[in-house]
Amino acid sequence: MARFGYLTEELIIEIFSWLPADSLMRFKCLSKSLYSLIENPQFIVKQLHNHVHSSSENNLCVLLQRWIGTEIDDEKGENMLSLLIYNDMIQATSEGDGFPFLLKTTSLPFYKDYPYCEISSSCDGIIIFHDNYNNGEMVAIANPGLGEFRILPKSCISPPPSLPVDFDDPSFHVKAIGLGYDSKANDYKIVRVWSIWNVPSSPHLRVEVYTLSTDSWKEINNLDMEVEIDNNVMSVDIFRQRYFEKYWNGAYYWFAFGCNKKSPPKYKKFIALFDMTYEDFQCILMPESCQDQDNAFFAYDASLLEFNGSLALCYFPYEGEEKLFEIWAMDEFGVNGIWTKILCFGPLLGIVRPLVFVNNSQLLMEGQEGQMVIYNPKTRKVKGLPIYGEGSGFQAIIYWRSLVSIHGGSKVHN
Repeated sequence: MARFGYLTEELIIEIFSWLPADSLMRFKCLSKSLYSLIENPQFIVKQLHNHVHSSSENNLCVLLQRWIGTEIDDEKGENMLSLLIYNDMIQATSEGDGFPFLLKTTSLPFYKDYPYCEISSSCDGIIIFHDNYNNGEMVAIANPGLGEFRILPKSCISPPPSLPVDFDDPSFHVKAIGLGYDSKANDYKIVRVWSIWNVPSSPHLRVEVYTLSTDSWKEINNLDMEVEIDNNVMSVDIFRQRYFEKYWNGAYYWFAFGCNKKSPPKYKKFIALFDMTYEDFQCILMPESCQDQDNAFFAYDASLLEFNGSLALCYFPYEGEEKLFEIWAMDEFGVNGIWTKILCFGPLLGIVRPLVFVNNSQLLMEGQEGQMVIYNPKTRKVKGLPIYGEGSGFQAIIYWRSLVSIHGGSKVHN
């Protein structure tokens, strides 16, 4: 590598590894040696690690999806995709005083062809998109920072012969989907769970896994979703809800509910996870205070967040003008995991649900009037942001801009 004055090669690498990904992309054209450095896999890992584990949130982004229009189903509306960039060097807006940010509209070529496309999760700068209509057949991944995207191959699981082949029958649809990283194989994977109903000869669930390095799907059979709780065997079923799913620490998490085999049946709320390395499912029982027999099949009153570097469960009443919010963290994983309530705040007026912690002291939330708000649990202050959507249509995920490529996928620009 070319020297910069008296700086050694090791020091140059260290300095550049702390620069944001978008700056590094511009530096690639300065010299061949810089191009080689920025394309080096070890440097890409080092740069990503520095920014994800840095105490500064200045490279943190929130990928925000919201509906702009009169109705969610209004054809004249727009399913807008934006990057909310947090940086304490930015002068705060008057409405968002104390929360300095930039809001940039972003898009990808395939996105406009699927007006009801949803974002599900992010992992190391890679985003997964899926078409919530057409039974979730279309899946795409992208790294917006690199301008790369890829439409994934079609499923390796075909509808049962007794069902139509056009994927329009509700008896055959995507139950859940998630993106994550397999640290053992050093590869990115997507798990997709298909639900099959009213077909006696077919299993209720079928699961396939996509591997980025091979660009292909394979079906797996690790579907043991039965657990024993209080000497009762419960059958657990995944029920994906867009506000209750998250990738964290090598596994993808969804809401699930369990039912025992006795009469009358009893129900429990669970968190189901898929381990990206071992490609199997596990179940975690939610805290007792979150259990509700009358509302056991839904998680409208809960969401998964990352807080203080741990996976956290936020529980709150679904209905009502004022809501009290509880943050639970798991001390010990397993079916009967031990939960600790680490934070309780509220009651707050006019809040629909929490979205994401942008740092450990500020929480983005969706307001009832279609406005995004920021709440600081320490100061107990709620402030409205100049960001609006329609019909409880906000979706937000933490996104770290990275140099991780999706291996030769299409590029928006060269």
